[in-house]
Amino acid sequence: MANVNLRALICAFSVSAGLFSSVALAVSDSSSARQRHPLLALSLEELFELEVTTASRKPEQLADVASAVYIISSEDIRRSTATAVPELLRMAPGVDVRRVDASHWAVSVRGFNGDFVSNLLVLLDGVSVYRPTFSGVNWDELDLDLAEIERIEVVRGPGAATWGVNAVNGVINIITRSSTMSQGNRVSVQYGDNLRPVVGLSHGGKVGERLNYKFSGYFRANGNSDGITDRGDSAADDSWYSRRLEFRADLALNSRDELTLIGRGWNSQRRQISDVFSPVAPLRSHPVGGAEIYGGTVMLALQQQRDWGSRHWQVHYDERSRHELRFNSRDKTLEFELTQLNRLSDHRERVWGLGYRHLSSELEGSFGLWADPDMFREDLFTGFLQESWTLANDRLRLTLGSKIEQSSRVDFNAQPSFKVSYRVDPLTSVWGSVSRAKRTPSRLETHGLFVTADLAEVPIPLFVALQGNSEVDAETLVAYEIGARHRFGNHLSIDMTLFLHDYDELIGVTLNNSPQLQALPAPHALLLIPFSNLEDARLYGVELSSNWKINKKWHIKASYSWSKLDGIGPPQDRIVHNPPEQIFNMNSYLSIGERWELDGNLRYTDKDVSSGVESWWSLDLRLGWHPRDDLKLSLVAKDLLESEHFEYNDSTVTEVSSVGRTAFIRLDWQF
Repeated sequence: MANVNLRALICAFSVSAGLFSSVALAVSDSSSARQRHPLLALSLEELFELEVTTASRKPEQLADVASAVYIISSEDIRRSTATAVPELLRMAPGVDVRRVDASHWAVSVRGFNGDFVSNLLVLLDGVSVYRPTFSGVNWDELDLDLAEIERIEVVRGPGAATWGVNAVNGVINIITRSSTMSQGNRVSVQYGDNLRPVVGLSHGGKVGERLNYKFSGYFRANGNSDGITDRGDSAADDSWYSRRLEFRADLALNSRDELTLIGRGWNSQRRQISDVFSPVAPLRSHPVGGAEIYGGTVMLALQQQRDWGSRHWQVHYDERSRHELRFNSRDKTLEFELTQLNRLSDHRERVWGLGYRHLSSELEGSFGLWADPDMFREDLFTGFLQESWTLANDRLRLTLGSKIEQSSRVDFNAQPSFKVSYRVDPLTSVWGSVSRAKRTPSRLETHGLFVTADLAEVPIPLFVALQGNSEVDAETLVAYEIGARHRFGNHLSIDMTLFLHDYDELIGVTLNNSPQLQALPAPHALLLIPFSNLEDARLYGVELSSNWKINKKWHIKASYSWSKLDGIGPPQDRIVHNPPEQIFNMNSYLSIGERWELDGNLRYTDKDVSSGVESWWSLDLRLGWHPRDDLKLSLVAKDLLESEHFEYNDSTVTEVSSVGRTAFIRLDWQF
């Protein structure tokens, strides 16, 4: 990126800060706005000591975590302009979020973004939503009511030593509100451009003194995107509808044991324009069709607190199906986990766990997309052990651990890590880690075929197709990270991470094959491009985040990341996507008097060299009003700097639509 863009980043930050500063200074500081959420009352010192659980599967104070961690709180969510989970993730450094169309998103941590991001593990209340057929996350199946989210923990870098394969570049854990925190009734409504409407409902109550419960429902009617498409169409056809029902009960068996039951069900329909290939003319068509998604999940968990530590039992069943223009799929997952924390002494802890997962996946394909065999089953057995020591008056923490996995589909995997953190003083901590992680190939990469283009119609139809290769090995990452956190009094804190990712056996393609004649279903030829393991590659970079409490009424959070991938060039970079070199995000939260809020989000994403998407700036604004303590109104305007821009290009899933200016109103009522 040219130096002028870096200067533009700095200037934009300074101008925005100055603009908000002038407004803030104009607001009387004599009486602070009332605290509507506990996090608003926390000082930076208290935020420094917040507990996170995703990094090592046990509670840790943020200042002592030997990983790059970012927390998106419920208050960040309430005051954001986001209407979908991926938009919230833009707050965290190192996270690349791109909208493909109204319901599709591409989300990655530390590069390798694409239609299916294979090296990012996403969890919902600690349960993986990773899909093995395409190696990735279907974000349209995570269309959550944002008001039901308590926090999101984003761990950048490998988490395989505790979470297993595919937790390569990061782990995102979306943690929803317990029924204890959801007592009473809530209604939220959003209406405006493309939101027609979005409605969230919840009711929480108690039975006796020990049982808390809640029911919640969510409905989204999303209109077509206002912008153009990547095929030059003047209007997109990507509307969609989503429905979701959830139930949760938390039962205190006694003072130390709690049983949790969660049930979720969802259904969505959306318009879809995809390339459909056929050996009979027309070879490529773009039908406007529909896609429908069904899913449901049940989880039962038992949390036991003991004098020696704690134990967590969890059993989970998940079933989901997708019916799209080119394929139908159905996945069933049954999973059991046991995690135990043993406090062996005042200076030593051990966390260990065992797990079993049975997966059944069926793919009913078409000429352009299929897998052989169409039915796939996998049994996965896992175990992990993590030992921690505190030394030097509890200022030095050492952690050594590994996860081992044995599957009916892939070879035995061991994924160790070593981490160290040191409290220099109450205001400063430093940390470092060395970790190993693996990413297993998807079904399509080992046993599938995916037609991507048609080259000729005569003398016979000729197509280009990505071909699965059963000899493809798992990708391997060895990551080196160092970081520091420092708090400047009670007004400013800085978090910095430097990382080097050393990849081996990255999965790409081989281009030296000749066309092969096929007789069925009609005579045609395929130029097969098989998946294969590439040479080594290196990704390195820096991530920064800051938390600046200017005064009692004005709060700014900002993040910046720079990264560079060496070793991958054309045409492999269309499979292994190069990351944008720079990503910047700033959120400003300003309370005006007792009842008003003015919030803004400014962000920048560098150009994507591999796909040709240009860099873009975006600015969102939110004006909030609280006429009563139980009623909140918001007016939101999004993407104000450009009439439209593309964030993605050349999707293999759907037609890409541009992002344009939108506005909507939001009402939240609690009673």
